[in-house]
Amino acid sequence: MVSVGQLFETHTSGTIQVVEVKDSRNVTVRFLESGNQTTAAAHNILHGKVQDHEALAQRKVRYNVGWIGIGPYSHKTHPAIYNKWSNMLQRCYSKDMHKREPSYSPCSCCLEWQCFQNFAQWYESNCPNDNYSLDKDILVKHNTVYSPEKCCFVPSEINKMLVKQQTQRGMYPIGVQAQKGASTFVAVVTNPFTKKVEHYSGFYNTTDAFLKYKEAKEEIIKLMAEKYKHCIAPHVYQALINYQVEITD
Repeated sequence: MVSVGQLFETHTSGTIQVVEVKDSRNVTVRFLESGNQTTAAAHNILHGKVQDHEALAQRKVRYNVGWIGIGPYSHKTHPAIYNKWSNMLQRCYSKDMHKREPSYSPCSCCLEWQCFQNFAQWYESNCPNDNYSLDKDILVKHNTVYSPEKCCFVPSEINKMLVKQQTQRGMYPIGVQAQKGASTFVAVVTNPFTKKVEHYSGFYNTTDAFLKYKEAKEEIIKLMAEKYKHCIAPHVYQALINYQVEITD
């Protein structure tokens, strides 16, 4: 339980102070930055989930979702981090982006990262290199929510290797093409080490062709994980080693 006078930090709205406690579901707090007050449940207060909606509405700067927040980070002092944050919000909330890349249309950003201060703090603790890419799918396949639990940073070579060109897929599973002039199928995989597109032919159905693609692609992913083993976090390396290519990818 919380008590009058206690101070708590929120994910998005700075420090709050408890003003009145009626019960666990009705606690009045004051936002020290703005002076605004609101009523919240004790559980949300303890977990930093209370928002100063009035103040935040005046601070939305990116796609009507993201705001800078109060802290040491800004687009002037940390431009590389700001660009990563802005690009993430663009993928989630830009209608123009969704027209160009429909696969991003289901995506969203967690409440915590809608505040630039929170994203920047996580970035500095988790990004080894400003040239690395923010990835949302390696740790949790088919993930659509950008959040600190589900995202990681990887070299752009790994990120590009796992990008799925859905608009160019056609009617067959990933990595499968029909062989011209024959009733057979070809497994096609781009090898980033040789910079060549490798073809495996002679399959009489799309399932067998896909299985060959899966085998070749997963081997390439493992080799890439070994190449960057000392440049990525251990849990990211392990996720790549265990990565499974699926026919629904």
